[in-house]
Amino acid sequence: MTPLFSGQFVILIVYFSAIMIELAMYCWVGNEIILKSLQIGDACYMSKWYEFSPRTNKILFLIMERSKRPLTISAYKFSVLSMSAYLKIIQCSYSYFTVLRRVYMKD
Repeated sequence: MTPLFSGQFVILIVYFSAIMIELAMYCWVGNEIILKSLQIGDACYMSKWYEFSPRTNKILFLIMERSKRPLTISAYKFSVLSMSAYLKIIQCSYSYFTVLRRVYMKD
């Protein structure tokens, strides 16, 4: 096992931190897109739609119907980028780490 505070260990910690921060940024942006896209329907409803023309009301209705499904960013159609996905990634990563560590320590 790598000694604590060795050069290689510090580099690994910095590298791991950079990867986790980068992933967190993508997931945070994806989460914000989901939240903001869900607010579009509410914003349309809260507008003074009753003062608009019937054509505009139809367009607003279509926007409100479409906004029932949130916009998402996906990672190769594998996973939706959100903060819940980030949490799952961290949990799985730690689980894999503990399994590998246990296997490594038995040898």
